[in-house]
Amino acid sequence: MNADETTCPDCAETIKAAAKVCKHCGYRFQSTALEGKEPEPTLPTEGGAATAEDNAKWGGNPVGALIFGGLAVAFIVAAVIKFSSGPMEQAQSINESVEAAMNASNAADAAMNDAMAAADAAMNIKASVSSADLVRVCRAAVAHMMGKSPSIMKVVSNRGGIVRIQYKRPDDGTIWKDDCRLEGQRVMWRSVDAFGASGAGRWRNDPNDEVITYSIDGSTIRIGQKYSDGAYDAADYTVAG
Repeated sequence: MNADETTCPDCAETIKAAAKVCKHCGYRFQSTALEGKEPEPTLPTEGGAATAEDNAKWGGNPVGALIFGGLAVAFIVAAVIKFSSGPMEQAQSINESVEAAMNASNAADAAMNDAMAAADAAMNIKASVSSADLVRVCRAAVAHMMGKSPSIMKVVSNRGGIVRIQYKRPDDGTIWKDDCRLEGQRVMWRSVDAFGASGAGRWRNDPNDEVITYSIDGSTIRIGQKYSDGAYDAADYTVAG
Protein backbone atom coordinates (compact mmCIF):
# COMPACT_ATOMS: atom_id res chain seq x y z
CA MET A 1 0.00 0.00 0.00
CA ASN A 2 1.38 3.39 -0.97
CA ALA A 3 1.75 6.28 1.46
CA ASP A 4 -1.12 8.17 -0.18
CA GLU A 5 -3.52 5.22 0.17
CA THR A 6 -5.64 3.85 2.98
CA THR A 7 -8.21 1.08 3.56
CA CYS A 8 -11.97 1.63 3.41
CA PRO A 9 -13.46 0.66 6.82
CA ASP A 10 -16.62 -0.59 5.14
CA CYS A 11 -15.45 -2.83 2.28
CA ALA A 12 -11.69 -3.11 3.14
CA GLU A 13 -10.67 -2.09 -0.37
CA THR A 14 -7.63 0.14 -0.93
CA ILE A 15 -8.51 3.73 -1.78
CA LYS A 16 -6.82 7.12 -1.93
CA ALA A 17 -6.35 8.73 1.47
CA ALA A 18 -7.80 12.01 0.15
CA ALA A 19 -10.98 10.34 -1.17
CA LYS A 20 -14.34 11.62 0.10
CA VAL A 21 -16.32 8.58 -1.09
CA CYS A 22 -15.16 4.99 -1.51
CA LYS A 23 -15.19 4.14 -5.21
CA HIS A 24 -15.91 0.50 -4.40
CA CYS A 25 -18.84 0.61 -1.96
CA GLY A 26 -19.92 4.28 -1.83
CA TYR A 27 -18.87 4.76 1.82
CA ARG A 28 -18.76 8.50 2.66
CA PHE A 29 -16.00 9.83 4.89
CA GLN A 30 -16.53 12.53 7.51
CA SER A 31 -13.44 14.59 6.72
CA THR A 32 -12.52 15.95 3.31
CA ALA A 33 -8.87 14.90 3.58
CA LEU A 34 -7.80 11.85 5.62
CA GLU A 35 -4.04 12.51 5.33
CA GLY A 36 -3.13 8.88 5.87
CA LYS A 37 -5.34 8.47 8.96
CA GLU A 38 -8.00 5.84 9.38
CA PRO A 39 -11.37 7.45 8.40
CA GLU A 40 -13.75 8.13 11.26
CA PRO A 41 -16.86 5.93 10.86
CA THR A 42 -20.19 7.67 10.48
CA LEU A 43 -23.68 6.61 11.48
CA PRO A 44 -25.71 4.98 8.68
CA THR A 45 -28.84 6.76 7.55
CA GLU A 46 -31.59 5.90 5.17
CA GLY A 47 -30.23 5.87 1.62
CA GLY A 48 -26.49 5.54 2.51
CA ALA A 49 -23.86 6.72 4.97
CA ALA A 50 -24.55 9.56 7.36
CA THR A 51 -23.33 13.07 6.76
CA ALA A 52 -21.29 15.19 9.14
CA GLU A 53 -24.52 16.88 10.18
CA ASP A 54 -25.96 13.49 11.16
CA ASN A 55 -22.90 12.76 13.30
CA ALA A 56 -23.20 16.15 15.00
CA LYS A 57 -26.89 15.49 15.68
CA TRP A 58 -26.17 12.23 17.47
CA GLY A 59 -22.95 13.49 19.08
CA GLY A 60 -20.77 11.26 16.84
CA ASN A 61 -21.82 8.26 18.92
CA PRO A 62 -24.13 5.40 17.87
CA VAL A 63 -25.51 5.21 21.44
CA GLY A 64 -27.90 8.10 20.64
CA ALA A 65 -29.22 6.24 17.63
CA LEU A 66 -29.68 3.09 19.70
CA ILE A 67 -31.64 5.01 22.35
CA PHE A 68 -33.90 6.55 19.70
CA GLY A 69 -34.46 3.14 18.13
CA GLY A 70 -35.27 1.64 21.52
CA LEU A 71 -37.87 4.30 22.24
CA ALA A 72 -39.47 3.71 18.85
CA VAL A 73 -39.64 -0.05 19.47
CA ALA A 74 -41.12 0.53 22.94
CA PHE A 75 -43.81 2.77 21.47
CA ILE A 76 -44.69 0.18 18.82
CA VAL A 77 -44.86 -2.62 21.42
CA ALA A 78 -47.12 -0.50 23.66
CA ALA A 79 -49.41 0.21 20.71
CA VAL A 80 -49.57 -3.50 19.81
CA ILE A 81 -50.41 -4.42 23.42
CA LYS A 82 -53.09 -1.73 23.60
CA PHE A 83 -54.80 -2.73 20.38
CA SER A 84 -54.44 -6.48 20.88
CA SER A 85 -57.24 -6.40 23.46
CA GLY A 86 -60.69 -7.71 22.62
CA PRO A 87 -63.45 -5.77 20.86
CA MET A 88 -65.23 -4.95 24.13
CA GLU A 89 -62.07 -3.50 25.69
CA GLN A 90 -61.35 -1.52 22.51
CA ALA A 91 -64.89 -0.13 22.39
CA GLN A 92 -64.70 0.88 26.05
CA SER A 93 -61.33 2.55 25.49
CA ILE A 94 -62.68 4.47 22.48
CA ASN A 95 -65.77 5.60 24.39
CA GLU A 96 -63.63 6.78 27.31
CA SER A 97 -61.36 8.70 24.92
CA VAL A 98 -64.34 10.36 23.22
CA GLU A 99 -65.89 11.28 26.57
CA ALA A 100 -62.60 12.71 27.82
CA ALA A 101 -62.22 14.75 24.63
CA MET A 102 -65.77 16.11 24.96
CA ASN A 103 -65.18 17.03 28.61
CA ALA A 104 -61.95 18.80 27.71
CA SER A 105 -63.69 20.65 24.87
CA ASN A 106 -66.54 21.77 27.13
CA ALA A 107 -64.07 22.89 29.81
CA ALA A 108 -62.20 24.92 27.22
CA ASP A 109 -65.50 26.36 25.99
CA ALA A 110 -66.45 27.38 29.52
CA ALA A 111 -63.09 29.09 30.09
CA MET A 112 -63.34 30.94 26.79
CA ASN A 113 -66.92 31.92 27.51
CA ASP A 114 -65.87 33.32 30.89
CA ALA A 115 -63.30 35.51 29.17
CA MET A 116 -65.76 36.70 26.55
CA ALA A 117 -68.43 37.30 29.19
CA ALA A 118 -66.00 39.50 31.10
CA ALA A 119 -65.26 41.49 27.94
CA ASP A 120 -68.95 41.85 27.15
CA ALA A 121 -69.74 42.84 30.74
CA ALA A 122 -67.33 45.71 30.30
CA MET A 123 -69.62 46.95 27.52
CA ASN A 124 -72.63 46.77 29.89
CA ILE A 125 -74.36 44.04 27.93
CA LYS A 126 -77.18 42.68 30.09
CA ALA A 127 -80.05 40.32 29.45
CA SER A 128 -83.49 41.86 29.90
CA VAL A 129 -85.11 38.60 31.08
CA SER A 130 -84.52 36.02 33.80
CA SER A 131 -81.75 33.46 33.38
CA ALA A 132 -84.28 30.68 32.72
CA ASP A 133 -86.09 32.70 30.04
CA LEU A 134 -82.77 33.70 28.49
CA VAL A 135 -81.97 30.02 27.99
CA ARG A 136 -85.43 29.34 26.53
CA VAL A 137 -85.16 32.25 24.09
CA CYS A 138 -81.68 31.23 22.97
CA ARG A 139 -82.69 27.61 22.39
CA ALA A 140 -85.69 28.74 20.35
CA ALA A 141 -83.70 31.36 18.42
CA VAL A 142 -80.87 29.01 17.40
CA ALA A 143 -83.41 26.33 16.48
CA HIS A 144 -85.30 28.82 14.29
CA MET A 145 -82.21 30.14 12.52
CA MET A 146 -80.81 26.68 11.85
CA GLY A 147 -84.12 25.04 10.97
CA LYS A 148 -83.88 22.52 13.80
CA SER A 149 -85.97 21.48 16.80
CA PRO A 150 -85.37 23.22 20.15
CA SER A 151 -85.31 19.76 21.73
CA ILE A 152 -81.79 19.07 20.38
CA MET A 153 -80.42 22.41 21.60
CA LYS A 154 -78.24 21.75 24.66
CA VAL A 155 -76.90 24.45 26.96
CA VAL A 156 -73.12 24.21 27.41
CA SER A 157 -72.82 27.30 29.59
CA ASN A 158 -74.72 30.37 30.77
CA ARG A 159 -72.42 33.07 32.09
CA GLY A 160 -72.48 36.83 32.03
CA GLY A 161 -75.69 36.96 30.01
CA ILE A 162 -74.21 34.78 27.24
CA VAL A 163 -75.67 31.33 26.60
CA ARG A 164 -73.65 28.81 24.60
CA ILE A 165 -75.83 26.36 22.69
CA GLN A 166 -74.53 23.07 21.31
CA TYR A 167 -76.40 20.64 19.09
CA LYS A 168 -75.72 17.60 16.94
CA ARG A 169 -76.97 17.95 13.39
CA PRO A 170 -79.21 14.92 12.74
CA ASP A 171 -78.35 14.47 9.06
CA ASP A 172 -74.56 14.08 9.48
CA GLY A 173 -73.92 13.93 13.25
CA THR A 174 -71.63 16.97 13.30
CA ILE A 175 -71.47 19.14 16.42
CA TRP A 176 -72.30 22.85 16.12
CA LYS A 177 -72.06 25.63 18.70
CA ASP A 178 -73.46 29.14 18.89
CA ASP A 179 -73.40 31.92 21.48
CA CYS A 180 -76.56 33.91 22.19
CA ARG A 181 -77.34 37.04 24.18
CA LEU A 182 -80.20 39.55 24.28
CA GLU A 183 -80.28 43.27 23.65
CA GLY A 184 -83.76 44.48 24.45
CA GLN A 185 -86.06 42.45 22.20
CA ARG A 186 -83.29 41.51 19.82
CA VAL A 187 -81.38 38.22 19.85
CA MET A 188 -77.67 38.56 19.11
CA TRP A 189 -75.70 35.46 18.11
CA ARG A 190 -72.32 34.32 16.86
CA SER A 191 -70.92 30.99 15.71
CA VAL A 192 -68.26 29.10 17.69
CA ASP A 193 -65.59 26.79 16.24
CA ALA A 194 -67.40 26.80 12.89
CA PHE A 195 -66.04 25.47 9.60
CA GLY A 196 -62.68 24.42 10.99
CA ALA A 197 -62.00 27.73 12.75
CA SER A 198 -61.16 27.89 16.44
CA GLY A 199 -62.95 30.25 18.82
CA ALA A 200 -65.96 32.52 18.50
CA GLY A 201 -66.89 34.46 15.40
CA ARG A 202 -68.36 37.97 15.27
CA TRP A 203 -71.67 39.03 16.76
CA ARG A 204 -74.31 39.40 14.04
CA ASN A 205 -74.94 43.10 14.56
CA ASP A 206 -73.85 44.48 11.21
CA PRO A 207 -76.49 46.60 9.39
CA ASN A 208 -76.60 43.96 6.65
CA ASP A 209 -77.15 41.07 9.09
CA GLU A 210 -80.57 39.59 9.69
CA VAL A 211 -82.42 40.91 12.73
CA ILE A 212 -83.67 38.25 15.16
CA THR A 213 -86.38 39.26 17.63
CA TYR A 214 -88.30 37.42 20.34
CA SER A 215 -91.36 37.65 22.54
CA ILE A 216 -92.46 35.48 25.46
CA ASP A 217 -96.03 34.35 26.16
CA GLY A 218 -95.97 31.78 28.96
CA SER A 219 -94.28 28.65 27.65
CA THR A 220 -94.41 29.94 24.06
CA ILE A 221 -91.45 31.75 22.54
CA ARG A 222 -92.04 33.63 19.27
CA ILE A 223 -88.95 34.13 17.14
CA GLY A 224 -89.00 36.58 14.23
CA GLN A 225 -86.33 36.92 11.58
CA LYS A 226 -86.02 39.92 9.27
CA TYR A 227 -83.54 39.72 6.39
CA SER A 228 -81.57 42.54 4.76
CA ASP A 229 -83.80 42.35 1.66
CA GLY A 230 -86.89 43.06 3.79
CA ALA A 231 -88.21 39.48 3.90
CA TYR A 232 -89.59 38.31 7.23
CA ASP A 233 -90.59 35.04 8.85
CA ALA A 234 -91.65 34.03 12.37
CA ALA A 235 -92.56 30.91 14.28
CA ASP A 236 -93.76 29.92 17.76
CA TYR A 237 -91.85 27.40 19.88
CA THR A 238 -92.87 25.70 23.09
CA VAL A 239 -89.77 25.56 25.23
CA ALA A 240 -90.00 24.45 28.84
CA GLY A 241 -88.06 26.37 31.48
